[in-house]
Amino acid sequence: MANFFGRFQERFNEAMQGRNGMDTLARFSFYVGFILVIIDLFVGSLLLSTPALVLLIYSIFRSYSRNIAARERENASFEGFLAKIHFPFGGRSRQAGNNRTGNQTGQSSATSSQTSEKQAPGDKGAPQIPDEVNTIYFTCSNCGQKLSVPRGKGTLRVTCPHCHLVTTVKS
Repeated sequence: MANFFGRFQERFNEAMQGRNGMDTLARFSFYVGFILVIIDLFVGSLLLSTPALVLLIYSIFRSYSRNIAARERENASFEGFLAKIHFPFGGRSRQAGNNRTGNQTGQSSATSSQTSEKQAPGDKGAPQIPDEVNTIYFTCSNCGQKLSVPRGKGTLRVTCPHCHLVTTVKS
């Protein structure tokens, strides 16, 4: 039985190769659609089930899309919008994490020694720009792992954390 699930995971990974996957906007669409479906179970209104279905289909479309550049632009603008919102029950504004490479700090996994230019907590200067606007995403030519580098740092040598292939990228 474990062999079956191992093969299923391998085939699923192969099917998702070169696709967008579940980003922040897809997750948000899915959660809102799911909540609307749950509310619709109690209310039974066509006014709730139609938007719920549209949101669920949209999240599936985003997840399986091969136009990664367009989906990343849409996701970056959505995360920029979320960064401007003050969440009253969370106690802090949402930090847009870099979910592409599994690195939650917002720094590039390829250039973790470099620090991103962020506004200090007490600084009242210019508004902070989300990391996704200043990040370039690309895939490893060897294994297909999604990688990111900071924009405007010149030519960088990037080592893939998965297969350790060294690639030169202009940012």
